[in-house]
Formats: sequence, structure tokens, C-alpha cells
Amino acid sequence: MFCEDACLGYSCGLDKIRTLNDKLNAEVIEQINGSQELVMLTNFARESNEYHYKKSLQERISDVSSWRWVLEDLSKRLEEAIQVLKYEENALRVVVERIQDEIENHSKQGSKPGAISPLRDIVEEAILQEYNFLREEKRKFERLLPELEKQIAQVEKTKQRIEKDILIKEQAISVDENCVERNYSDIAVDANWKEKKKKCVSLFLHLLF
Repeated sequence: MFCEDACLGYSCGLDKIRTLNDKLNAEVIEQINGSQELVMLTNFARESNEYHYKKSLQERISDVSSWRWVLEDLSKRLEEAIQVLKYEENALRVVVERIQDEIENHSKQGSKPGAISPLRDIVEEAILQEYNFLREEKRKFERLLPELEKQIAQVEKTKQRIEKDILIKEQAISVDENCVERNYSDIAVDANWKEKKKKCVSLFLHLLF
């Protein structure tokens, strides 16, 4: 009788152990499935974020490249404008020099004995008028020269700023292109997932040993 009861007790205890073991195994499987699902969600979120991040970078590269092309074209146009202004400045200086030569020639003619006398004729009147006209034109051209120099300096300053902006945009494009080409698959998952994985492995090892 005692032996039968003992056997029955042993059988009941074994059933409880098996039931507990099955329950724990189910919990482990549930934890593993949950962990796998978490890994899948984490990978999906990471890939989604990486896609949107790279897409934003590519759009930024496109925008910056467009602005760079616009600025490069503007820089070329400003360089052409600078060359035109310098050409006009040189031409104006040549005109002033020629006018000065004409004035000096008229002055020499006027200083000759009998030239531009009180009884001057029509030719002398014309010479005097031309002399006064040349002097006035020279003053006008001389006033234009500083304005041309000022315009050239302003255009060159603007061109330098644009070239600096172009360089900055080229550097920004280089950085963004490196970011787009980078592989983000080796980035670690967050700390919560690591902690959950550690608990799951510990529980599984506890059941085994």
C-alpha cells in the first residue's frame, strides 16, 4: 500500500515537473518568437529610416548641385562683365590721352605769334571752339574713370563671394555623397533589444541546466 502510494506520488510529481517544463518551454518559445519579431521590426525600421535618410540626402545633393551650376554660370557672366568694364576703362584712358594730345597741339598753335589774336578769323574761332570742346570732353571722361573702377571692384567682390559659395557647396555635396554611399547595416540595434535578448538567453540556459 505504501509502495503504491509512493509510486502514485512520484507519478504526480513527475507530471507536475513535465507540466512545468512544458510551460517554461512554451514561455521560452514565446520569448524567442517575440525576440525574432522584434529583430524583424527593428531591421525594418532601420532599413526604412536608412531609405528615407538617403533619399533626403540625394534630394539635397540635387538641390545643392543645381545652385552650384547657377552660381558657376553667374560667375562666368560676372567675369565677362569684368573684362568688358576693363576694356572700356582702357579705351577711355586712351581717349583721354588722345584728347590731351589734341589740347596740347591746340595750345601750341594758339601760342604762335598772331594765333588766336583779337582779329582772329573763322578758322581760329573753330580751333578755339574745338579746344574748349576737347577740354570739356576730357573732364567728362576723367569723371567716368573712377566710376568704372568702382564698378569693376564691386563686380570682382561679388564674383569672389560667389566663388566662395561654390566651394562651400562642392564640399557639402562631397560630404552628402559620402553619407549616401555609407553602409548602415552594421549599426547596432537599440539597448532595449539587447537587454531582452540577454534575458531570453539566460532563461533558456537555466531551463537546460
